[in-house]
Amino acid sequence: MSSAADSASAGHVAGEPPLWLPYYRAPFGAAIRRFFRKYADFSGRAGRAEYWWWTLASVVVHLVLFVVASLISGDWNRAGTGDIGVISSFGIVSLPTPPDLAHAGAGAIGAWGIDLLANAFALGTFIPGLAVTWRRLHDVDRAGGWFFISFIPLIGAIVMLVWTVSSPQPGGARFDRLPAAAYVPRPVA
Repeated sequence: MSSAADSASAGHVAGEPPLWLPYYRAPFGAAIRRFFRKYADFSGRAGRAEYWWWTLASVVVHLVLFVVASLISGDWNRAGTGDIGVISSFGIVSLPTPPDLAHAGAGAIGAWGIDLLANAFALGTFIPGLAVTWRRLHDVDRAGGWFFISFIPLIGAIVMLVWTVSSPQPGGARFDRLPAAAYVPRPVA
């Protein structure tokens, strides 16, 4: 059995479940904190809130960086600039080619810097994005390897969407490190 002292040593905030349990109905800040604390942890489960709050945060960061780069460069059609594609946690990210410094204005150079920042963010969050998706699949009682179904065009995306919005399944507890009954929550002061 786990004790309150064991829970305290797990490094979680009072009122939150330990990191080895899913945090259902996690608020935004707690979900993002757990995302980074469990950076490359593919074991256990992740509740819908943990997964979807991170997905929202990631999309917003990418959108803001795109808008800033487009405003700086004045070019809203930034997709076809001869970039090299790389798979990120949310699709294809293009690695920007450096602008021709002899002919590029300050806006193009600034936008290139923002594009590099966006790609650094995408690559830096690729592993934890994959891990939270893996844990979300565990919560709906699917092995994490089912993630690869998302590579099937259209059908895979639909299946992954259905699974990630689904309610947790009791069978998903088999992916927990310890049984949930072993967790004794600390009283909130």
